[in-house]
Amino acid sequence: LEEPGRSVRLSLCYRYFTLKLGELRCVRTPGEVVAALADVVGTPRKGGTDIQAALLSSFALIRDAKREDPDLARASIVLITDGEAPVDGELVRRAREEASDVAISVSVIALGEENPVLRQLVARQRARGERAFYHHMDDRRLADLCRGEATRFTVHGRFEEVGTDAWKHAIDDVLVELDDLEASRRNRLRGNEYAEATASADGARALEEAAARDHHALERRYARWFPRLDARTVPVAAMELTTEEAGDRDAVRIVLSTVAEVVGELGGDALHRRSDAIELAERLLLDSRLSPARYRGFLESFGNHLADELEAVHAAVAGPDASFAHRLESAAKTT
Repeated sequence: LEEPGRSVRLSLCYRYFTLKLGELRCVRTPGEVVAALADVVGTPRKGGTDIQAALLSSFALIRDAKREDPDLARASIVLITDGEAPVDGELVRRAREEASDVAISVSVIALGEENPVLRQLVARQRARGERAFYHHMDDRRLADLCRGEATRFTVHGRFEEVGTDAWKHAIDDVLVELDDLEASRRNRLRGNEYAEATASADGARALEEAAARDHHALERRYARWFPRLDARTVPVAAMELTTEEAGDRDAVRIVLSTVAEVVGELGGDALHRRSDAIELAERLLLDSRLSPARYRGFLESFGNHLADELEAVHAAVAGPDASFAHRLESAAKTT
């Protein structure tokens, strides 16, 4: 959905369930994404739980979808439940195998209590090398969420406490990204040549924020494009790259180096240099045939491979003196 011009056969279907199944809703377009978000966060739901019926119905839906689309090869089910319901593990296993012409993975998010049958279902899949996950949130953590108090989430393999201000900031970032995606979609719908005129809405929005002197919004956008590494990042030596990942690293390295070199020669204040860096990075990624999502995903997973290039961008954005100092330091390291 970040690239509306692409033709992608991907859909997300969801339904709520109590003792009976709720309405099935499907998400295939950017407009349906916004409607789904409004439905999920804006409608309180309550009632009993029939986990087995929900799973069996999902398997049946996948079998029906296979009949309508013979090319359907894979499907994933994510069950989110408090687990307070009996489940016949053998019946669920047989129903899954009846749809064996489609590779179905079943993952579980357990809230409060755990259901041993569901845990075993996921464990058997993982033992066979299938991609499935099991995640449990205990009652204490759920109570923290409901009260809006400090909560915990996983960072680099360990739990850390995060206050409500951090959550509000994270949600604010999500809203900004949704707004950007919607603006990009509207612009693409105006004409197929829009992508050639400007890489996407992100660079254009950055220029608008610089002109409006919106420091807060532009700083958030800049931080998403050029994150600052911290001491918790996994060392480079411990991270092996595949051939494809190494290719992405080299492409991103060229993009960041070019951004640092060009922005370092531009005038204007730091605010405008941030917006210029974002817009330039977008254009260069387009030439490199890398999507912004793939670029950010690589930085998130393998950012330490690009520590020097990221620091060069930060130095260039900070100003000529900082950029010169960084080049001098890099030359000293090379020597």
